[in-house]
Amino acid sequence: MNYEDFAMAMGFGIGLAIVIGIFLTVLAIAYVLSSLVLMKVFRMVGYEKPAYAWIPFYNSYILAGILSDGLKKVHVLVVDIPVDVYKWLWLIVTVASSMISNFIPYVGWLLSLAVSVIFHGDLYARIYAIISGNEVEEETGIGIASAFIRLIYIIRVLAHSINGTERVKFRSTDELAYREVDNDFIK
Repeated sequence: MNYEDFAMAMGFGIGLAIVIGIFLTVLAIAYVLSSLVLMKVFRMVGYEKPAYAWIPFYNSYILAGILSDGLKKVHVLVVDIPVDVYKWLWLIVTVASSMISNFIPYVGWLLSLAVSVIFHGDLYARIYAIISGNEVEEETGIGIASAFIRLIYIIRVLAHSINGTERVKFRSTDELAYREVDNDFIK
């Protein structure tokens, strides 16, 4: 190995280290910003422990639980999903799709991506309905877009201030576990 080959390999290594460093920095910034926004959402809906927004996977479970409170089944796209399955949906499909990808290449990560976009899009649509006062159905499109481009979600949540008294909104097709009578919940 001569000096030129060594210099070229060294330059490639340094360039790769810089690219990896930038990528990890961007991921860290995105994680911190997403967690801060999720803390704001947790406060907005009155969750007692907003610091749980920093725990990966569990924060999605908590958010799904908050946004599906009072429901038997959650209507997502054309499917009614029991609430207990809805809370764990993203993690269940991620694990199942990783097992599928061992047998059928590319299908597992595509399935995981599709379900993640649908699940988070539905969560974001429900958050946007609280923020805007619109029906959840009206916010579904922007919710799905936000699942693809998380920056939309971050900007939209940070641009609104909510005092915490707003109620979680449901889709007209969601199946309620209890009904609202005189602003009190009766089972």
